[in-house]
Amino acid sequence: PVGFVYHNFNCTMMRQLYLALVSFAAVLGANAQMDSVLTLISKIDFQPSHELHDGNQILLMGYSSTIGGSLNLPSPTLEFKENDSIQLDMWNLSQGPPHTIHLHGLDVDQENDGVPALSFSVAHDDTGSYMFKAPHPGTYLYHCHETSVLHVQAGMYGVIIVRPNSTDTMTWDNGYSFHSERTWLMSEIDTNWHHDTIINHTYDSTAMTHLVLDYRLQHFLINGKSEHQLVG
Repeated sequence: PVGFVYHNFNCTMMRQLYLALVSFAAVLGANAQMDSVLTLISKIDFQPSHELHDGNQILLMGYSSTIGGSLNLPSPTLEFKENDSIQLDMWNLSQGPPHTIHLHGLDVDQENDGVPALSFSVAHDDTGSYMFKAPHPGTYLYHCHETSVLHVQAGMYGVIIVRPNSTDTMTWDNGYSFHSERTWLMSEIDTNWHHDTIINHTYDSTAMTHLVLDYRLQHFLINGKSEHQLVG
């Protein structure tokens, strides 16, 4: 969005109204140029909801497309067309730590890449927008890059698919043809990392470390499922 900052304590109300209207028109114009405008909401579970193959239910930290929507593993798949201009908005309702959306491998500028030190983080109950083009067809990953060791394991990851403009049955121009497709995202779970001490931990902006348990994997997942959950 494009806006104007205008300081003049002697300006008339009419001039202020004019500037407000110009700013509003500029925002509308910027959004009108976008091929796709999407919103992801980062949140946490307050009750265990994701069921593993052994019946164990765990807490998640993740992204949802709606406020009331449940969190799933993985987070929603994002689909774009080659060279689309995209605005990806994030609203952080995590009740604590900041989050980002890192567009892993998508080849966008640093300002919109979601790496906190080079881009920006979004604090609780705040919003942020990532503006980028989808330059190359392919399959990519998005995830939170804020305390990523914790937040990615907690469930803050999903798939991005960029489809070529020319055809729906080719991986890219002059690439490989296909007749059907399946999306596989492989991950793993240590259930000890899915309790309140990590998922709903108190955020301290001055702390440089966060004490966690040894990482001991118990579940290897495809699209958030394993064992008999994969049948059918």
